[in-house]
Amino acid sequence: MTTVSAKIDYSYKRIWAIAFPILVSLVVEQLIGLTDTAFMGRVGEVELGASAIAGVFYLVIFMAGHGFCIGSQILIARRNGEQNYKAIGNIFYQSLFFLLALASVLFTAVQLFADDILSLIISSPNVLEKAEAYLEWRVYGFFFAYLLNPFVKFVDRLLLPVLLRRSGGKAARRISRVTGILFAFVVAVNFL
Repeated sequence: MTTVSAKIDYSYKRIWAIAFPILVSLVVEQLIGLTDTAFMGRVGEVELGASAIAGVFYLVIFMAGHGFCIGSQILIARRNGEQNYKAIGNIFYQSLFFLLALASVLFTAVQLFADDILSLIISSPNVLEKAEAYLEWRVYGFFFAYLLNPFVKFVDRLLLPVLLRRSGGKAARRISRVTGILFAFVVAVNFL
């Protein structure tokens, strides 16, 4: 195997060009949560409490699949470093099938047991009712999130670094602009 030796620029400007879009996306994620909270606060206190509790309940369950996605991402990165590209495809498709099966199991489990679990956590009958209604629709997100997550990780970990290296920071500025536009869209939709 031959090794490729390339001079890499480690200047502060270059580091900021790569880190800034990541920083902006993390801030935007928090701002989206803030706008969601502000929106739900306008709907009502019971709804705000129910969506907060049910949202955390959903997030705890969602993280099980997210952990498997990160594990497959590590395996894909390792095969990429080994330049074993055929194995990347196998790992990617196996993770998709596994995550689809996991989404089906978790969807069924939440449909069957969420009411009982939430009744142990929530004492207010009004909040419990709204939390159950929230989860009734939210659990369909398992399928979309678990199937989309491997694609996002693939692009984020394998393709994006190549694009950033080749563009010299232009792609980072474009990503920052797109992130800003998406944030403005979410804020506008939440308050309409």
